[in-house]
Amino acid sequence: MRSSHFVLSLALASKTTLALAGQTRPKIELQDVNFVHTSDIHSWYRGHQKADAVSRYWDANIGDVASFVHHMKQKAERQGQDLFFVNSGDDTHGGGLSDSEDPEGGKALAIHVTLPYDVITPGNHELENRVVARNLYYNITSRLSDSEKTKYLASNVYFTDDTGEEVLLAERYKIWTTRGGEGRKVAALGVSFENKKTASAGVRIQPIEKMVEEEWDVLGVNPDIFLLVGHMSISDEDNKWSVIHDAIRKRHPATPIFIFGGHSHRRDCRMAFDAVGRSIAIESGRYLETVGWVSAALTEPSKPLKFVRRYLDPSKDTFQRHSGIDKKSFDTETAKDVMSRFNELAKQRGLDEVYGCAPRTYNWDHEKYSTHAKDHVLNFYINEVFPEIVNTKNNTTGEPNPYFLLVNNGFMRGPIYQGKFTKDDKFVNTPYKQQFSFVQLPRLIAERVLEMIDHLQGTADDAVTDFGTAYRSGGDQTALRMEGSEETPLTLGRYLSNEIVGKLTVTSPGYVTTDRCEELGPGDDTVHTSPGLKIQYPPTYVHSRSPSTQTLGKYNLVDFVILHRLQDRVQAVINAAIKMHNEFCDEKWRLCQPIASIEKDAWKPYGTVDSSDAIVKYAQSY
Repeated sequence: MRSSHFVLSLALASKTTLALAGQTRPKIELQDVNFVHTSDIHSWYRGHQKADAVSRYWDANIGDVASFVHHMKQKAERQGQDLFFVNSGDDTHGGGLSDSEDPEGGKALAIHVTLPYDVITPGNHELENRVVARNLYYNITSRLSDSEKTKYLASNVYFTDDTGEEVLLAERYKIWTTRGGEGRKVAALGVSFENKKTASAGVRIQPIEKMVEEEWDVLGVNPDIFLLVGHMSISDEDNKWSVIHDAIRKRHPATPIFIFGGHSHRRDCRMAFDAVGRSIAIESGRYLETVGWVSAALTEPSKPLKFVRRYLDPSKDTFQRHSGIDKKSFDTETAKDVMSRFNELAKQRGLDEVYGCAPRTYNWDHEKYSTHAKDHVLNFYINEVFPEIVNTKNNTTGEPNPYFLLVNNGFMRGPIYQGKFTKDDKFVNTPYKQQFSFVQLPRLIAERVLEMIDHLQGTADDAVTDFGTAYRSGGDQTALRMEGSEETPLTLGRYLSNEIVGKLTVTSPGYVTTDRCEELGPGDDTVHTSPGLKIQYPPTYVHSRSPSTQTLGKYNLVDFVILHRLQDRVQAVINAAIKMHNEFCDEKWRLCQPIASIEKDAWKPYGTVDSSDAIVKYAQSY
């Protein structure tokens, strides 16, 4: 009898919204210029709808963010100050509002851009797929009204249209004066990092170094501030933001520069661009878990700026407290209209359809991974879901052949929460549709391959493991090399350790951020603690095997099953293991059996269900 991991009872699935817990910092004070920042939303427009220990405090949606911006902007303008609303891209891929559509994110992105942003830029997820990029060009950026056209910026992004002509994906820059021409003059750019994956989508991203060499009007104006928004990490090893910053500084040695990055999914801040002290850069997390705030009192050119940066939890209480607007008056008509459209889209897509009910939470990064951690979501997949749903049965026995299963953690993005498991949760949890492949190997080779991988990888402290030059397979091919732009579901924030907990009077789980702007004081708007709860990075690769492998001889064949996209990486390791085995046979042991290397055509499809749909079929089968 199968163990019941999903049950159809919905008794545990009710959502409870609680008031904000945790110590909150003083109310935000507006300064001369103020910024609200979102990034890497990945279609979490409806916000967090679960009742786990963290998400239940994140009860705001993108409409609530827009209402907050509206009220703060009105207050700023009454005081002769300015407030800007900016977004750094990756708005698609990662939730049902985006992933259930064809083209992906088509209607959801069109709704999102109607929000009162001053600047929006595309992320890599808007640029790597031809259908998605085409929709962005033809149905969004090209259809913005004349008054709205410059809100979407793609300064270094070119698109090959249906006629074969290369055109600008969107406007390159924006120059305007705030408060109807009575305020400050602003010059804005919107950039994306170079990405080889975009070529197949008909998208060319101009290198930043080439971009800044061009003679642009935006560099020749004399604005009060420069606003740089883009889908590039502010800790980028290539230091791309510094290239743009330095190009501006050559012509404008003291003009304030405000940088809003993205892509890394972190809360982060940086000010050490030069000795002037008039520049700041931040990133504002992922999945509508963070709303960034930056403000500054503008000083005379010879003095550094007085910056404030905050990372706001997406809580209605937070937004109402800082804006000074009560619950009854908080929601704006624009926000209500946008959320009505998002909710209607969710209804059309059936995103609230319940597939089953998880009796407990399967953790992702809140539990230390071990092969024996039964509540870890990776083990749930490799020991329960995939073996049950994804298999190729033996024609004679009707049962799956003995197998070894190897996956990397990139097939999924997070935990499965106790309670209802919906269509939307499926897109959130496993947004990538990946097929499985297998090759038959002697048991001893399969075991050796897994030992080699375990030895090499350690833990994914840097979110994605690069195996470097280990086990080369000739030429420049590197076994198990992780692609540089591969998505990671890991958050690089951390939680307070136990010894600090006793110093605080109120405890609640949530982000505790250490960034590179410590001189500005703590960045988190809400002080969180979480006894015993820390981010625990799982290995990049995990594996399991069927019990039937234990009784096999070492040369008996097993199905070595992997995600198809790992095939080239894993094949190199397999052949390295075979080579070592054969060398040992030649030199050390007469009774050893030589084994032929594996060719590409030896791999075959395994099962008919992909990695994304497996959890749906599993939930529905109970």
